[in-house]
Amino acid sequence: MRISLISFVAFIILCAASILTGTVLKSPYITMGGIIFAFLFFLAIKVPKEWERMLVLRMGKFHKMGGPGLFFVVPIIDSVPYVMDLRIIPYEVPSQKTLTNDNIPVTVDAIVYYKVADAEAAGLKVQDYKKAIQFGAATALRDLIGKTDLDNLLAKRETLSETIKIHLDVLSSDWGIKVSNVEIRDVSIPEKLEDAIAREAEAEREKRARVKLAEAEKITAQTICDAAKIYESDP
Repeated sequence: MRISLISFVAFIILCAASILTGTVLKSPYITMGGIIFAFLFFLAIKVPKEWERMLVLRMGKFHKMGGPGLFFVVPIIDSVPYVMDLRIIPYEVPSQKTLTNDNIPVTVDAIVYYKVADAEAAGLKVQDYKKAIQFGAATALRDLIGKTDLDNLLAKRETLSETIKIHLDVLSSDWGIKVSNVEIRDVSIPEKLEDAIAREAEAEREKRARVKLAEAEKITAQTICDAAKIYESDP
């Protein structure tokens, strides 16, 4: 149970007034009744912050979303099982170690940014929307890695991030959750494989350099041949 400063101060004032009144009138019943009233009033006051919404159930059924600011509930009859944070929530997806489509082991890190767009749906249609998003993000990331070649995984991070975002949006639309952005932060591969890729890239660069050199020599040779023909025809 969350305790707000307003409800705590009101409880103290009402208790003090009850004790004082009971003492003056020499009636313990007034004191007892005043303390009970103060406690019930304390339970009735709710003060969610600007970015919060409170799900209020009345006798187990949905009654309303409370907040922001001061509002009242009926003690015992009403309950507040969830407090929703409407701000954007960043979630760091744990490193996923799996194989790409071309059977290369990789470790991928990602961050998901999401927020509660419909507090009522987030409280009533899913038991724990935060865990649901976390599990969905990890599963979507692993599934995407398994369908993607290493070259595309390294070169098309933005496209792949957008694919994960769309997947999570579809998954969480009924829960009242909106995925704002997904970022694939890092793609790590084993050190030996990284060295092999570096050597392959170096060999490819050397190959292109040799091709360009050969083309330059061919052009030079052709130029010399053309010049020789000119000399022969016009000594």
